[in-house]
Amino acid sequence: MRGSEFAELQAFLAVAEQGSFVRAAEALQVSPSALSQTIKGLESRLEVRLFNRTTRRVALTQAGERLLQRLGPAMSEVEAAVTDAVELGERPRGRLRIHAFRVGYQLYLEPLLAAFAEAYPDIELDLTLDDQPVDMVEASFDAYAANQTNHEGGPAMTDHPYVGMWATADGHVRHELLPNGRYDEARGNRESAYQGRYEVTGHHIEYWDDTGFTADGDFIDGVLHHGGMVLYRQGAD
Repeated sequence: MRGSEFAELQAFLAVAEQGSFVRAAEALQVSPSALSQTIKGLESRLEVRLFNRTTRRVALTQAGERLLQRLGPAMSEVEAAVTDAVELGERPRGRLRIHAFRVGYQLYLEPLLAAFAEAYPDIELDLTLDDQPVDMVEASFDAYAANQTNHEGGPAMTDHPYVGMWATADGHVRHELLPNGRYDEARGNRESAYQGRYEVTGHHIEYWDDTGFTADGDFIDGVLHHGGMVLYRQGAD
């Protein structure tokens, strides 16, 4: 539809709703004579009379009534769509899908969520916490949060020599420091009894468990002292 044809339909609706060329012209901010010429052009293009005109009133013909019944709701939908588009540009809204490593979430996202929700109340956050790399395009994610990555795109190797399995002498506690900054601790028959993230500074280690508690420890002469336990590296010569 050309712009001139759309303008003709808008003019038709204005006259039909106002029941007057004068009032419709005022609403459209054009002259009555220009509006009259527009309506004549529409009637000529459709080859049908849409209005019966007298010196005192304007009334729709049967063809005009039928056009109004179909065109009115359609034009309202067009106006609503334009309004939605304008509002979306002025104030962001919709769903934002984010894939995050647990470490990335805790370090970068979680501290910002309250402020983000206050600043953008019309945005719905859809968070997926998973420590496995993902193809953002294929999985339809909008954003990705992780700790540092290596050249292959996977989790970064932590810069310390303590990555690996640590266990108590009786093997009851098995404490694995993963290369992506996560730890996985088994207790007896309970695999993955505790999980969370960790950071090593020198010979000191800090833990942030996924359930909320924190702990720390120290590496002394190749032995990990943590939470009152002594853990030995497994697989070392």
